[in-house]
Amino acid sequence: MHFNLAVAISTLVAATTTFANPIPEAAEDASKLVKRSYGVYICDGTNWSGNCHHYTPPYNQCQNYLAFTQLTGLGAFGPDSGTACLWYNADNCGGTSSDYVYYPGWGTVPAYWRFHTVSFKCWNAGT
Repeated sequence: MHFNLAVAISTLVAATTTFANPIPEAAEDASKLVKRSYGVYICDGTNWSGNCHHYTPPYNQCQNYLAFTQLTGLGAFGPDSGTACLWYNADNCGGTSSDYVYYPGWGTVPAYWRFHTVSFKCWNAGT
């Protein structure tokens, strides 16, 4: 019994020493992580056609659509995963708002919003 206790204690000490120190490779990998940016992919044509760009508007800040995107139409609108947006039919996110728009968004924006989106706001909705 005395021998088994000694083996058990030495095994416990070895295991504690092994797991107490972080693995150097893991610390190096963590330092290479880049903060993920969220945004929205917008096209002025339907079915993801025409002039398309990925935008990263500041979260929780209203954007006037034409001034922010420089696009003359809203045909497709796709928030990144983890991003939610609302469209508004007046400047400065006033007037009536749309339903929430989540990933993957709309390849063809509903007709009303295609012609009446004046401003929009997006925020981090989690993943």
